[in-house]
Amino acid sequence: MQNSAILVENVSKRYVIGNKMPKYELLIENAPRVFIDLFRAQKKKQLIWALKDVAFEVKRGEVIGIIGRNGAGKSTLLKIISRIVEPTAGRVTIDGRVGAILEIGAGFHDELSGRENIYLNGAILGMKGKEIRKKFDEIVEFAGIEKFLDTPIKYYSSGMHLRLAFSIAAHLDSEILLVDELLAVGDVEFQNKCFSKMRQITGHGRTVLFVSHNMTAINAFCSSVILLEGGRIISLGRKEQVVSKYLETVYKLVDTELQQRVDRQGDGRMRFTRYWLENAKGEQIPAFCSGEGAVICVQYSSKSEDRLHNVSVAFALKDCMCNQITDLANRVSANIWDEIPSSGVIRCKMPRLPLVPGRYMFNVFSRVNGIIADWIIDAGVFEVEAGSFFQNGKLSDQGQGNILIDQNWEVS
Repeated sequence: MQNSAILVENVSKRYVIGNKMPKYELLIENAPRVFIDLFRAQKKKQLIWALKDVAFEVKRGEVIGIIGRNGAGKSTLLKIISRIVEPTAGRVTIDGRVGAILEIGAGFHDELSGRENIYLNGAILGMKGKEIRKKFDEIVEFAGIEKFLDTPIKYYSSGMHLRLAFSIAAHLDSEILLVDELLAVGDVEFQNKCFSKMRQITGHGRTVLFVSHNMTAINAFCSSVILLEGGRIISLGRKEQVVSKYLETVYKLVDTELQQRVDRQGDGRMRFTRYWLENAKGEQIPAFCSGEGAVICVQYSSKSEDRLHNVSVAFALKDCMCNQITDLANRVSANIWDEIPSSGVIRCKMPRLPLVPGRYMFNVFSRVNGIIADWIIDAGVFEVEAGSFFQNGKLSDQGQGNILIDQNWEVS
């Protein structure tokens, strides 16, 4: 390891999953049932390999991206490298002080002030008291919470909470930095600050392992990329080639009917089964046109025949690089539905599609009575063809962005 910062050698991680054992008041009275249930639980439990024979080397000063779909093993790998989780097999050798930004805000105490939480969270992340005092003003300024510094953070908005957490983590002074999907924090202005901070970190010779679903960030910061799938490395090398291979797998998955998708989250009270596209006239179409009416339709069903209450649905639109463009949600543009049928079709109507020609994807999400019912990442894909958005047949040049905006120009 003369020039290596991290050496991962055939690392595997196995988890045991199965039904929880029921509770019993007295063992003597329930001994027969206990042993029967224990035997059944042993038969039902399954072994899941979150990682399998993962091996790679990171040179000093390299910035390596780790990409893959949810459940691929990305976060597990970073937790093993940061010594939070022990591997089932294999080993990791590290040369240098490690700082990890893995679970943002872990260790915050709601009753303590922002000032007190800076010291508490900084200590949890491995910063010494002297380091925290030296960087205290920078942390506060970066987070933008000067006026609320001595207010208990239970009164902070979610955005303030996230900004403070990221600011503390981003000021870690370490030779090796592990970052897990933390550039989607706060508003647009703060996200730009996060990108600038990451650019500063990666430009000063520090070794960085960077997990992200944001392919723009991966291309901007990383020299090489690792693609994980099912806990294994399926591609490792130049970022252009690996990102391209990842996008191929995403588009193949999107072709699967929603009803057959198993990579979904939620309690199942509501399930999306298929989607299609319509124009403003309600006709099914193969693609949308810039500037014309566009409707995304999803069919849903429920296990119960009872009507669903307090339902919110959202479509997260993403560009061809998997970067989210906007969030279409009834909770924002209309109201959460108090009651809807147990099965039916939901339509999101856009009177004038403001997207340039290209390929786009979307996630689907539903919440029923405050609980996530169904959530599928990269659920659908659609093409946008050239249309007359500005009523003159012209559109922005390719590469000038995704969004079209009504505009008027004048000179005075």
